[in-house]
Amino acid sequence: MDEQPAVILELHRYFADEQNVVCLYGILRSYIKRARIVPANDEAERDATYELLQDLVIKAYELAEKYHGVGLQAWLLCIAWNLIMQKREKLATRNKHEFSTHMKPDSSLSENVEEVVDDLIMPGNLEQNVSMSVQFVAAFACLSPDDQRILSLRKYYGYNYKEVACILEITEVAVRVRTMRALNRFRDAWNAQEGGKRGESNA
Repeated sequence: MDEQPAVILELHRYFADEQNVVCLYGILRSYIKRARIVPANDEAERDATYELLQDLVIKAYELAEKYHGVGLQAWLLCIAWNLIMQKREKLATRNKHEFSTHMKPDSSLSENVEEVVDDLIMPGNLEQNVSMSVQFVAAFACLSPDDQRILSLRKYYGYNYKEVACILEITEVAVRVRTMRALNRFRDAWNAQEGGKRGESNA
């Protein structure tokens, strides 16, 4: 039977020590909080940390041959942070809401603005909607930082009212009111951009 490499034995000993695992868990949880890849509540952070810890154990054994004795925990934390960055990239890709190809670039927003904004930022082909992209960015830039934040949380990242309330430390009722007001201001900014485009085309 082949003798196991020294690093494998060192990993066995490290993960078998409960104190090591508890310490590692605490650091990983702080990484999860810092990376903001889950809603800011205990349950979500706990679940994400356990998942990260499991992924880390698997990845550490996969990369064991690349370990060169620089300090095992420091090496593990580097792997963990890379895993988090990969999760952030996947999350950003999944949540990257682009413009629907069936929308007309010269359409004004209707009274049911929330439904229309959902359509505007649903997954689609951004490259085929360059004019809408520019108009969206221009209208969004007209909003206050608070309006931009609440619309980003609700419409881009997909947090529900309760989660947004937790993140912003306000009530769910306040989230609903602020969201609707922000949507209305976005509609006004969008329609102002649209009016400007029509004025330029008629000049």
